[in-house]
Amino acid sequence: IPIISESTGRVAEVFFVGFSGKVEKGAPIFRLDSSTQEAAVETARRRIAEVEADMKVSAADLEKAQGQIQEAESSHQQAVDELATKQELQKRNPGIVAQREIEKLQLLVEGRLAGIATATAARQAVQARISSLLPAQKASAEAALVQAQVELDKTIVRAGVDGRVEQFALRVGDIVTPIMRSAGILIPEEGGRGRLQAGFGQIEAQIMKVGMIAEVTC
Repeated sequence: IPIISESTGRVAEVFFVGFSGKVEKGAPIFRLDSSTQEAAVETARRRIAEVEADMKVSAADLEKAQGQIQEAESSHQQAVDELATKQELQKRNPGIVAQREIEKLQLLVEGRLAGIATATAARQAVQARISSLLPAQKASAEAALVQAQVELDKTIVRAGVDGRVEQFALRVGDIVTPIMRSAGILIPEEGGRGRLQAGFGQIEAQIMKVGMIAEVTC
């Protein structure tokens, strides 16, 4: 099994000491520079914190909107009561209240009613933000954190199975690529028991049959 990373990177730390030796499954072998991945994790965490802070602010905004609705309803009721009083006085004693004043009160009632509608719409907007927008933003930020953490974890290359590391010559500062350069090979603990494991390129041997002579090099 070739010991390689999933992406190209510069080696920042080597855990395995020596050219060869036994390793256990899950043991770290080397670590690539992870500054970019760590920055992505921190960015995702900060985004989650921002959304949570925004949730608290929105909760306060909801209370404020509710208070504005109550204030608008009180103002509307006050205008309605005053209009009703003036109309009753006008009904009992025609001419005691100017018609212009009654018309102004009617307009005031309509304006206060519009104020209630505006405050209600503001509360609905805050409620929608709390119930839909912010949870979606938080879920997106949490998914970004998970993805960033996965990429960070990939910078540490671990042994996939119990076995023996051979031809390990990796040093801090080396560049490892998944295509061109591996850090060595990992021979599974049960690999090669009782039989020979070999690979033959098609150019060298397109057809192999039982009894043919084959050369194996190590």
